[in-house]
Amino acid sequence: MIVHVNGVEIEADTFGEPGRAAVLLLAGAGSSKDFWRPEFCRRLAAAAGLVIRYDMRDTGQSVSYPLGEPGYTLIDLADDAVALLDHFGVERAHLVGISMGGAVAQLIGIDHGDRVASLTLIATSSGAEGLPGPAERMRAHFAAKPAGDLFEQQVAAWRVFAAHSVQFDEAAAREVIAEEHARTKNVEAANSNVHATERIDSWYDRLPRIIAPTTVIHGDEDPLFPIEHGESLAAAIPGAELRTLPQVGHELPPRAWDAVIAAIADQATTDWDRRADRLAAQAIAVGQPTAWFDRLYAEGVRGDVAMPWNRQKSNLALEERLKGESGQGKRGLVVGCGLGVEVTADGTPQPALGRQDLLLAAVHKALHLT
Repeated sequence: MIVHVNGVEIEADTFGEPGRAAVLLLAGAGSSKDFWRPEFCRRLAAAAGLVIRYDMRDTGQSVSYPLGEPGYTLIDLADDAVALLDHFGVERAHLVGISMGGAVAQLIGIDHGDRVASLTLIATSSGAEGLPGPAERMRAHFAAKPAGDLFEQQVAAWRVFAAHSVQFDEAAAREVIAEEHARTKNVEAANSNVHATERIDSWYDRLPRIIAPTTVIHGDEDPLFPIEHGESLAAAIPGAELRTLPQVGHELPPRAWDAVIAAIADQATTDWDRRADRLAAQAIAVGQPTAWFDRLYAEGVRGDVAMPWNRQKSNLALEERLKGESGQGKRGLVVGCGLGVEVTADGTPQPALGRQDLLLAAVHKALHLT
């Protein structure tokens, strides 16, 4: 479908059921939404939530610009993604970006952190100075005179980007490229315009501002961004986790789908305890140890995570603290905490007694009464 966002036309589609947590996919430079294969999207939707994929500017059926005259920057691409969330009525989304799409996702995480539930950054870089450059085969490819038509040039590029320790799946590459060529308004512009955009200032120093739980996924044979790029990115974002894909280059082959889908689904979990652990770890990493609580409750109100009306197990930290302790002859303080939501007279859901301010007030009052 064509949607009008941020002053331009963008082609987008979805997989899965509306109302579930949203996952927004951002493809790499020159790639349309076709990069994200339908089977991948269906499996991801089953595991994580409503999946949204779209054609970035100059790709697929989205707005196209004259060759060599891109009318946008990476900032505009980031704003497009946020506007797309507005169109679909998504307050916060789990962003998944690969290569340049990962760079755009970083910018969204920095400048629009309130719209990001989590980040999964694949085969991308922090942009820090001193990182190793492309592998020799990559440099040779860039330096060589292109052979064949644009289609064959792209097949050759996919081969160079792929891991060399396993057989290159040329049939799969040709299938994706053929679909992109069939749908794209201007194939030459799609493959070159984004590289001609006006450069923007490095955002490496701003990466610590990212407050969303982040997973960095990197192939151990990436010839464009060697593994040090993924390591640098994970180190720069507070609390980020690095997951390495063995025998994977600058690509997302089907044999890596299970690992990538599992990582995204782990971020987009609907389990209250697991999501709480994710948000709490990230909040501690950014120096805001209590910030996770209201954010988790807001996700519960939206239905992104399931409200735990009744916990059947005691807190593990409390069990550990009380291990070996005896309550014989001691008095205890009982703190009641309602978990869930209440509905006001106008039908608006709001957090119940689980809010920290109410809980702390109750504890304070109880301590002064004993």
